[in-house]
Amino acid sequence: MRNFWIIAAPLLVYFGLGWLARYIYFSIYEITLQTTMQEIYSGEIIAGSILCFAYNLVCEFLGKESLISNILLGVPIVLAFIFALLPMSVGASVLNCILCLGSMIAAGFVAFKK
Repeated sequence: MRNFWIIAAPLLVYFGLGWLARYIYFSIYEITLQTTMQEIYSGEIIAGSILCFAYNLVCEFLGKESLISNILLGVPIVLAFIFALLPMSVGASVLNCILCLGSMIAAGFVAFKK
């Protein structure tokens, strides 16, 4: 049952709080006629990666600190930098989502293993 919650918690955080974070970001961000789709796409990528970083940081503080948890802490930052600079595509967006969720689930398993 514990493994279920280690996998379900990142999904709930990423999609639930991610939706809320993106909603807040785009309510503050002014979209004008000069705003490009690349800027909006980069904002979405960065908002998801910041949420992933925060989740991994919480897992590191609550769990055991190790080399793997330190590496997982840096994954969202690198992903945000890479995917925000890449040309906009559905594949890159989906890959970013999968990699962020993978690092969140891995951080949960590293932090809460027996």
